[in-house]
Amino acid sequence: MSAENSSAHPESAGEPTSPVSEAAAREIIAQIKVDSARTSVPVKRALADPAAFDVDPAGVWSRTSRHGAETLNVTSARQDLTGYQELASAVGGYRSGNAQCTQSFRFSQNAPAKQIPTLLMCWRISAGRSVYTVAANPDGRPSLARSLATIDREWATLT
Repeated sequence: MSAENSSAHPESAGEPTSPVSEAAAREIIAQIKVDSARTSVPVKRALADPAAFDVDPAGVWSRTSRHGAETLNVTSARQDLTGYQELASAVGGYRSGNAQCTQSFRFSQNAPAKQIPTLLMCWRISAGRSVYTVAANPDGRPSLARSLATIDREWATLT
């Protein structure tokens, strides 16, 4: 049995923040590098800058469902989400049904790709439609069939 939860974005607590000037940003980055060198914690670069994508976040829908121990998140949009958010971490992929899937991920520019058998990402993307799933099952392999069926259902709703 699955319990579906809508993914909501909570409002930020406290006062709104103002943009940081370029000089202040350089100063913050320099201090992080100093602190990192002192504590031996390497600075890892993000895979992609979210601002680099021409994606309207208001047009991106996401929801999460549970299936036993497995959690399945599906994200869809009537736009091209190539490289957007979780998709940026996918490495390689194999064809399965109408989708591409992978269990190989890289989470920063400085890190090698890793096979994660308890995590599965599948996607189908075109210029005008995108659907991707991220399935995690701490007790074993996530269901490929469930991810593919979810993508096919969501894809059909985006026409």
